[in-house]
Amino acid sequence: MDSASDHRTVPDREADTPAAPRAPRRIPRDGTARQQDGDFAGLGGLARGRRRLGAILILSVAFVLMGIFVSVQPVVLRFAPQRRWWLPPHWYRTIARLVGVRVEIVGKRVSGPVLFVSNHVSWLDILVLGSVLPRAAFIAKREVAGWGIFGRCATLANSLFIDRTRRHASLDQTKEMQARLARGDSLILFAEGTSSDGTGIHPFKSALFAVAEQFPEMLVQPVSLVYTHVNGIPVSRADRCRIGWFGDMELLSHVIELIAMGTIRAEVRLHPPLTFADAGSRKTLARECERLVAAGMIAARKADDDRTGRRLTSAPAHPK
Repeated sequence: MDSASDHRTVPDREADTPAAPRAPRRIPRDGTARQQDGDFAGLGGLARGRRRLGAILILSVAFVLMGIFVSVQPVVLRFAPQRRWWLPPHWYRTIARLVGVRVEIVGKRVSGPVLFVSNHVSWLDILVLGSVLPRAAFIAKREVAGWGIFGRCATLANSLFIDRTRRHASLDQTKEMQARLARGDSLILFAEGTSSDGTGIHPFKSALFAVAEQFPEMLVQPVSLVYTHVNGIPVSRADRCRIGWFGDMELLSHVIELIAMGTIRAEVRLHPPLTFADAGSRKTLARECERLVAAGMIAARKADDDRTGRRLTSAPAHPK
């Protein structure tokens, strides 16, 4: 387990002691009890409003940090390109802590250049993996580059954008990946080609492993990313759906709602590396990576269930 001080485990909250039994409440005939219930509901709404306001304030600070990043990183890229990887991981780590994410690493990172292959749950994955995987560029769909300041940050953080709709462009994109690997950079691939709610994973797309075919001895390290706790409590199915960013969810509103949830613990499980030479084909490599990532997700949840005494409920490998 990584012992870096920047990524600490959020301790599990101790089980609450059972409340003492209370006498039945007498309901006055004038409906006072109903009024009291309404008051409690109002307090709950007020608390949610305060959390949302706090999330907006945190997001405002994050935008300021994004502005600093898009101002400083271009200077670094122009005058000290050899230092292009110094700022991004610090920036990822700072934003992650600001929005309430704490990261635990299980397993050992291999030295680069490496193709890291991970499942994809949320935009939050970028902050988590970017803060713990050194000199690693995200492989993202081309549309991300046009997402305003988010796209600008992704570009300056050395992301590599690919166009999945143009087959004839795949050769040029593969060459760009080869160039990145040749200069010592690692790559981070979300092999599902989309995101999910984190309950299970979608089948890995073998076409995305084309770069491994060009570097048969290159290490390919599967990575399982699981969000395990919210405010020290193991996540529920509903929590996973709130953390996940998938379908046609609007980005900004999802960011605010996720920050309002509080402290989120993410577990990154690093599996033993594979190579294309050992697998023999892209399909075999994709299948083996998918198997290891899925097994790691189940193991992460089982470890938390064992610690908290909860019963493990298996989820389908490929949610609808």
